Amino acid sequence: KLVVSHRDIPELEKYLSNEYEEDDVTVKVVELSTNEIAKQSNWIGANRPKYESDQEEEVKPEDPEEIPGMELKAKTPKATKVTKPSTKQFHSEKQVKKELKKQATKNVQKSKVFQKKNKMEQRKQKKQSLRANKLKEGAKQKFGKKGNKNGRFTKRNKDTD
Repeated sequence: KLVVSHRDIPELEKYLSNEYEEDDVTVKVVELSTNEIAKQSNWIGANRPKYESDQEEEVKPEDPEEIPGMELKAKTPKATKVTKPSTKQFHSEKQVKKELKKQATKNVQKSKVFQKKNKMEQRKQKKQSLRANKLKEGAKQKFGKKGNKNGRFTKRNKDTD
């Protein structure tokens, strides 16, 4: 069963690989793949993992004059091994449900919709905190500290300011 976005459209299937001729133009509708295009025009094909045999590095005695990290010849990095997901053994339904729940939440959190929603919430919270800070600062500037040591407010004289 294919995903909805990858299903063939039945109305268009009859037109696939058909030729149409109009006055000076001949049109042929064909389904293409990246491998076919790569063969025709010497391009790089589809992205597929390449498995290389383990390359053994040549062991050379180190030169005493070389400083670590300043070698003249670059060392070839070792090939990384692709690890397959391990199959876990579950002893109860509770563990199965727990694992399914974890995987579902991971998938939801990776989805673009969820990430956009989180970003919108972050922006909203940031705006709210900025507004609150501006209100506090505005109140401090507007009223200031007019009280004396006893906590009573005094009138300001225009002459002393």
